Amino acid sequence: MNRKEARERARYRKDLRRELKREAKYYVPVVINAAARLGIDHYLRRSSQPGLAEAMLTGKGPRETLRVIEVRANEDALYIRIDPTRLPYRISIADLSNQEVIDTLSMACQRTVQFHADPRSGVWYVINRDDAVRAIPRLFRYQDAWQYIVESEKERRKPYPPLFFIAGVSENGKIVTGDLERMRHILTAGVTGSGKSVMVNTILCTLLLRNNPENLRIWAFDMKGGIELHDYRNVPHLERLVEEPEEMAKSLAELHVEVERRQQQIRGVARDITGYNYQARKRGKPLMPYLILIIDELADVMLLESLRRGAQIRTYLSRILAKGRACGVFVLLSTQSPNKSVVTPLIKNNVPAKIAFSCSTITHSLVVIDSKLAHGLTPRGRAILNEGGVNVEIQAPLITSREIKRVVKWVTKRYSEPVPERKERSLADEILQYGLDNLGGALPRRQLWDYFRNRDVKHDELWETVKGLHGQTVMVDGSEYMVEPGIGGRPTSLVLVTDPQDGNGRRGMEEQVLETGGVHSE
Repeated sequence: MNRKEARERARYRKDLRRELKREAKYYVPVVINAAARLGIDHYLRRSSQPGLAEAMLTGKGPRETLRVIEVRANEDALYIRIDPTRLPYRISIADLSNQEVIDTLSMACQRTVQFHADPRSGVWYVINRDDAVRAIPRLFRYQDAWQYIVESEKERRKPYPPLFFIAGVSENGKIVTGDLERMRHILTAGVTGSGKSVMVNTILCTLLLRNNPENLRIWAFDMKGGIELHDYRNVPHLERLVEEPEEMAKSLAELHVEVERRQQQIRGVARDITGYNYQARKRGKPLMPYLILIIDELADVMLLESLRRGAQIRTYLSRILAKGRACGVFVLLSTQSPNKSVVTPLIKNNVPAKIAFSCSTITHSLVVIDSKLAHGLTPRGRAILNEGGVNVEIQAPLITSREIKRVVKWVTKRYSEPVPERKERSLADEILQYGLDNLGGALPRRQLWDYFRNRDVKHDELWETVKGLHGQTVMVDGSEYMVEPGIGGRPTSLVLVTDPQDGNGRRGMEEQVLETGGVHSE
């Protein structure tokens, strides 16, 4: 910084202090007098002064009003602290926080006024200045959020967790952070144009910049016709991009199989993916990547009653939400219709973190965050973050389409090489495929060993892989199978559960045979 810039900055701070002092002297009596006109005062009756009735009629005589004990000011707001121990007679804290009082003070000050009370910090009236709403900046750019991550990591000399991101900025410019591994799953809701998809893009770009394809895999379901998430189609982290509702049943079934496979792999080694990867590093084994499922417009998923497998879609989604956290599968949900038929109690209970943007009705706000704070929230990008039952008002980062394309271009160029497949996954797939193609769906131990012994697979590794599949639901060639363990000398076998061609499995075929008296072919 040169001398000219230093002088300009010093002059700006001096002018700002002078302006804040002038505003404080003006607004303090405005607040006191406006509150007094609403009855937040008390006339004192003394022998040397007019009577109480005369004082109230003439407006003369001593009276108790609000006592201001401290005034603070910054670029965003003025803070007027009220003495709660010297309130007027029969006036309580509830009277100060009455919405009628807040609206009257806002009109008298011609600025937005907010009431804040806390046993530690005290009782405050917050008068917002022109560049902020409720002491929160109107605009918070994504480049500033990313710059905060870079600089703070340098200061603390320790990187943040892999799924760390910036949720927004709150009062006095305080940065509010988030971590998917801590939050588990996130639900964003609000009216069209309030900032839901922008928040999803902000989280997604941050995760792409902070993780390589071997550490992060993404499944994206864009139910808006591929408009919102189409820019990420060439990102090497992307494993699946679904744009048609008819493809959701098959994709969620495969993801549910992946969740069960991960659970089987983690079981006996650790309690979650963090402990498993720690043990894997010690033993020199491949790490298990995080998997992010993004569903933009949850209503199109939950209200697919016209599809034959609509109920199955909702069942798979609920199971993924319930089981996914421990094995590294995290879900980002977004909807513009946050009613009870979309955000069901089962989904709401399994999603600990909610971000509510402006909602059209109080009911929608109550469904998302159990509070009416999100109803009519302004300006655009303003949201209520609910984590652990605590509501925090934030201004979400704004990321433009140009910045998204720049992030995607940089990530695609850096990680252009394909991600190698994991050996554990490939061996299981080969066993299942070989059993269906050559053994009629059976997995006998001797025949499998005769085939895989020449492929550098150990006998114990082969049999442990087969036993790990017992009781699981797997997807092979687009069909869903149940792996039944061998009983009474019979080998392990694959039993068809659902066929995507007709939506029926073994149970459906048996019912068809009973109804028609047999299977007829034309």
